[in-house]
Amino acid sequence: MEEMQRTRLESAGMEIDRTVERFSGNEGIYVKFLKKFPDDENLAQLSQAVAAGDDETALRAAHTLKGLCANLGMKTLYELCSEMVRLYREQQPDEAAAQLPALRAAHERVCGAIAECF
Repeated sequence: MEEMQRTRLESAGMEIDRTVERFSGNEGIYVKFLKKFPDDENLAQLSQAVAAGDDETALRAAHTLKGLCANLGMKTLYELCSEMVRLYREQQPDEAAAQLPALRAAHERVCGAIAECF
């Protein structure tokens, strides 16, 4: 990965070096999975569930997205998902739903950076 790509991804809240280490140092495999992230449906499912007031589905989608973000080193997005999951688990669905705009914005930053880099 070129330095410019690394810098751009890091500016979107990603931890590249630590994450590549988790991929056994294989940057190629990491990039392969990273390129697939924008096609993931969990944010859409989360948004639909929040709009429908379906807290169970929203929790599941937020939790799944949280795990994906953790695995791909998307620290900022992971932290937002974690907060949303916590709020749903604490039976605070309105507060959880209020996190969605920030989560969407962080998701856009990550997807934008991936699109620019690859």
